[in-house]
Amino acid sequence: MTLKEKIAKLRADIAAKSKELEADIATVKATKTAEDIAASKALTDALNALNDELDQALEMQKALGRTAALPATDDPAVPAQVAKKLTTEEKVGIIIGGLVKANGERSKSAFQHIEEMGYSALAKDLSDFRTKAPLQAGSASQGGVLVPTDMANEIVEILRPDVTILQVPRMRRIPMPNGNYKLPAGATGANASYQGEVAAASVTGQTFREVDLTAKTLTAIIPVTNDLINFSISGAMGFVQTDLRNALGQTMDSNLWRGSGGTNQPVGIMKLPGVSTYADTNTNTPTYTQVDAAVRVLILALQNAYIPETSWAWVMPKRVIGYLQDLRSSTGVPIYPGMQMEPGKKTFKGYPVLETTNFPLTLNTRGNNNDTEIALVAGEHVLFGESMPLELAVSSEAAIEVSGTVQSMFQRRQTAVLAVMQHDINLRHLGAVAVLTGVQWGG
Repeated sequence: MTLKEKIAKLRADIAAKSKELEADIATVKATKTAEDIAASKALTDALNALNDELDQALEMQKALGRTAALPATDDPAVPAQVAKKLTTEEKVGIIIGGLVKANGERSKSAFQHIEEMGYSALAKDLSDFRTKAPLQAGSASQGGVLVPTDMANEIVEILRPDVTILQVPRMRRIPMPNGNYKLPAGATGANASYQGEVAAASVTGQTFREVDLTAKTLTAIIPVTNDLINFSISGAMGFVQTDLRNALGQTMDSNLWRGSGGTNQPVGIMKLPGVSTYADTNTNTPTYTQVDAAVRVLILALQNAYIPETSWAWVMPKRVIGYLQDLRSSTGVPIYPGMQMEPGKKTFKGYPVLETTNFPLTLNTRGNNNDTEIALVAGEHVLFGESMPLELAVSSEAAIEVSGTVQSMFQRRQTAVLAVMQHDINLRHLGAVAVLTGVQWGG
């Protein structure tokens, strides 16, 4: 019989004797005979003897480094750790002992030596600690959920093309409170001729035209849930409104330069009937001589239309500007030094340059989807009519139409943000703008 089996048998015998003694004590008799007293004493002595034998067996087990509280289900081949809570100093000493033994007997690991010393629980804890992944912020299940996320109180803006139409030098801004504006203009002028001494003077005259401006309405509306307004960071509504302004500015800029005049849309000043347009025939890498010849055509067009040079300006895509900046002489000197200046101060051929990213670079004028346009504009002849500057309206009671369905903002707990502009553009003289199409420079 093993020591473990003996301990188990002693415990079973003790339990049985304990029940007998409890039954004897519970027996109520008026008087107890000598035999009764002797039987009770025998039960007590037997129970004490069993307890003494169990204590001796447990002391033997303790001496062998075995637990005094060995469960009935333990594997007898695997000793359990002594039921004692080790201090940190004791654990360190045991670990050092295991490492020393492992260094002398390399056939076993330090964990195995610690287990043989009677500290299997400590050996198991050390082994689990070595194999388990540490807590880390990058894994949600291993502690990442405990790491708060920092949220900035701002939203990164949406980048949009540059707006240049309102930067045209000396452009005339005309208020249109009634939504329209008419400017009488001369179409053809009088002619003079020499006459003889008694001949009649030649009769001449003028013709007239109208320069019309009719407000075109530009709008955008965004529905925003009230929960987003209430629960999001403080900059959410500001972001919505700022992006709406920028969206309207981008659309306005594109159409007032190059709009085709579709339904309810303005005709851009580069696309007005009668504006001089010329086609560039150079490759995407023209020499400065070829560049000079191409842009000289635009300069001559305005000069031949008798447009004063007091407010001339170029409008160019940044790709073209970059190409002109990179042109060098044989000695490395920039061909156009005015193009080396910072934005807002660049000049080309003596006239300021407006830089735009709102001109398409993939026009198909030459069949390769790789061309764009540049223009020379006399700003003082540009008429910008404005009925309503940019206005924002916010409502939580309005109803808006979304894909043909009317939706109530109040019922849906939403707020609608509406941006509106009303404007139009035209030229006092059509000769105030000249356009070069098919430009591939730098493409």
